[in-house]
Amino acid sequence: MATTMLLEKVEPERILIRMGEPEDAAAAEELWESTGARPCAHGEPVIRLVARNGRTNEFLGVADCFRTFPPEDAMGGVAVVPDERRHGVGAALLRELARMTVRNGRRVLAGFMHEDDAATLHLLRATGLPVRLHPLEGGLYYEIDLVPRAL
Repeated sequence: MATTMLLEKVEPERILIRMGEPEDAAAAEELWESTGARPCAHGEPVIRLVARNGRTNEFLGVADCFRTFPPEDAMGGVAVVPDERRHGVGAALLRELARMTVRNGRRVLAGFMHEDDAATLHLLRATGLPVRLHPLEGGLYYEIDLVPRAL
């Protein structure tokens, strides 16, 4: 049996964030598939975090991180089940993913979003982390700078 490690607790006993375990894989993959927002099209994430309801153990969301080139950077993304959006789950997942990423020696956590993706923009702002946005054709490339502040 795998050991559960509590990483972040939001709204006491409601949202628990921990490292992903094998039994989380199906729910995580289904959520990525339904959102179409997987941060990397191939390979296994180097970090997978899951959020679960602390009372019911219901799956609430997932955050994945992939190594990129240059090797000191990482590509990451967050997906939250529809009924749990705008309740702090995504921001808690992204903050914890940033903490874990910097502890693994990365300096930037990056991703892509559509230019009219208000939900992702709201999520990035809700974390309180320093974010740079770069326009790309049809979207934005975001970089969360992990170095200037202790996470």
